[in-house]
Order: sequence, then structure tokens, then C-alpha cells
Amino acid sequence: MRVLRDDTCQSPLARGLYPCGEGAGYAGGIVSAAVDGLRCAEAVLMVEAKE
Repeated sequence: MRVLRDDTCQSPLARGLYPCGEGAGYAGGIVSAAVDGLRCAEAVLMVEAKE
């Protein structure tokens, strides 16, 4: 299953859903999955700060 996300790291079909990390078959490794998690966390903070 692949969940798309926009430039705010949210799913365009389910606002407030922040798919993060990497799934099976797409994983580059534990470090890149962790970095993606940090990127998503920053995106959540940015969106929440605007509201």
C-alpha cells in the first residue's frame, strides 16, 4: 500500500494524517526512515503553529 502526501507531509485525501517512515519495499534503511519521521514531526509543528 502506498499513501501519498503533499508538501506539508499530510495525505491529500485525509487531512491531519501524516504518513511517515518507509514501508516494506520502499525502505532505504533505519536511518532514512528516522529522518523521514523527523521531517514529518517538523511538518506537524509547522501546520499546528499556523492554526
